[in-house]
Amino acid sequence: MRLFMRLLNGALLGILIMAPLGAQGKGNAEVPKPSTDSGSFLENLQKIQARYRNLFENKFGLNLDFIDNPQLFDKVAEWMGTPYRYRGSSRRGINCSNFVSMLYGYLYNIDIRGSSREIFKDYIVPIPKNDLQESDLIFFKIRKNSISHVGIYLGNNKFAHATIGKGVIISDLDEDYYRKYFYSAGRVKDFFAIPLCFIHF
Repeated sequence: MRLFMRLLNGALLGILIMAPLGAQGKGNAEVPKPSTDSGSFLENLQKIQARYRNLFENKFGLNLDFIDNPQLFDKVAEWMGTPYRYRGSSRRGINCSNFVSMLYGYLYNIDIRGSSREIFKDYIVPIPKNDLQESDLIFFKIRKNSISHVGIYLGNNKFAHATIGKGVIISDLDEDYYRKYFYSAGRVKDFFAIPLCFIHF
């Protein structure tokens, strides 16, 4: 799978150059401890398919047979409907930047912190929109011509994000609103240098 090969290459690179897992944070997103659930990639995939096929496939058109990290979809589903809270970082309320920070900390042990603008500036390598892959980040300029919103890409033009009006939801990049304010797609710099032992499948 694409993600596995990227991570395998990154693991070898990380061993050779001892790449850091992420800069020290600027924000206050709490990073949950990984669950103690055991199981292989295939077992986890089957669990996610059984639990969320109706949500992701029937409602959003995401084929769970071709996902790279089942735990990403598990965490997104778990946080769906969580209300928005300015500077929030818990299930009581969370903002967009802390939402993606939480996911990257939990799933990949990468520490990305700060506002959406700071995340883009400090941690991101811009990529073409048509090169988006699962777990890449998407940035929007909604207020004052400055980056003010971020989401995480799931595939098939869908992304998860924390919105002011509806909390954590899944949206489509082709919706008029997001097409209007889309600024850039990006890949986290440290994503290619993650030792496999830190990946939460």
